[in-house]
Amino acid sequence: MTAENRGADLNRRRKRVLDPLETVDEPTAAFVNLIKERVAKIAAELEAEKAHCAN
Repeated sequence: MTAENRGADLNRRRKRVLDPLETVDEPTAAFVNLIKERVAKIAAELEAEKAHCAN
C-alpha cells in the first residue's frame, strides 16, 4: 500500500469511528471514551505515516 493510500485509509477509518456518535442519541461516557481512544490511536498512526513519508 502506498503512503498516500495508507493516509487515505486512516482518514476513512477515523470517519467510520466517529460516525456512531452522529447516530447515538445519548452515548454513555464509556462509549465516548472508547471512541476517543480509537481516534487517538488512528491519529497517532496517521502522524507516524506522515513522519515516515517525510524521511
